[in-house]
Amino acid sequence: MKNIDELFEKTLALVKECGEILKTAVKEEKDSKIKEDGSIVTKYDLMIDKKLSQELKEIANCSVLSEEHKEDIGNTYFVIDPIDGTHNFDMKWDFFGIMVSYVLEKETVFSIIYLPMLNIVCTAMKGKGAYLNGKRVYTKKMTDRLVGGCPVTKNNLESITKILNSNENVELRSLFCMAAEQTYVTSGIFDFAYSVNTGSIWDFVATELMIKEAGGIMKLKKLENGKYNAIYGSKEAVEKIENIIHIL
Repeated sequence: MKNIDELFEKTLALVKECGEILKTAVKEEKDSKIKEDGSIVTKYDLMIDKKLSQELKEIANCSVLSEEHKEDIGNTYFVIDPIDGTHNFDMKWDFFGIMVSYVLEKETVFSIIYLPMLNIVCTAMKGKGAYLNGKRVYTKKMTDRLVGGCPVTKNNLESITKILNSNENVELRSLFCMAAEQTYVTSGIFDFAYSVNTGSIWDFVATELMIKEAGGIMKLKKLENGKYNAIYGSKEAVEKIENIIHIL
């Protein structure tokens, strides 16, 4: 399909359809299991993964890079996270979402994050800006008080301590959902967000485009174990936080 706008609209409709399934499923039994890496997977992760993968291939006739299954990819493909924030979904907490990006000849051309329980859709298209529920959004202009997101985990304890012990006026929020944190940064609710030794490429492809189109930056460092250190937000906020925690 050569018409990117049409491809985007069909992808967005599919993502919203999957989100409606999760709205209903959040109160049901989820048959959750612990994966080898310690994360949770539910029957709905696998269900949405299958639905997205099959129908995206019908839309664009290309491969799909997903958290929940492996397949060979070329230079053009979709990147999906069927449920980001599965722990939250499993415990019936509203902060979870679906993430889908389209990479054309190795370049991300559009991204979608849908937080169904919050009725929030964040989108970006290369060169056309970032949008929250259809309204153009930008990363937050830095003030004397910074508010950021990060998961409270053992990987982050050292960096959290450095921030809280610094002389900077910085507050932290933990949503345990990158999709939500990334949406909040893109739309200017958070000044920044960061993570240490966590996440995979499907956690960052969507946001890298969104943050850039919203006027901010994302800095990533891939670690030897395949995980990432990441800081993203306005350029000024990212630089200030990196000067405190030094993770890149």
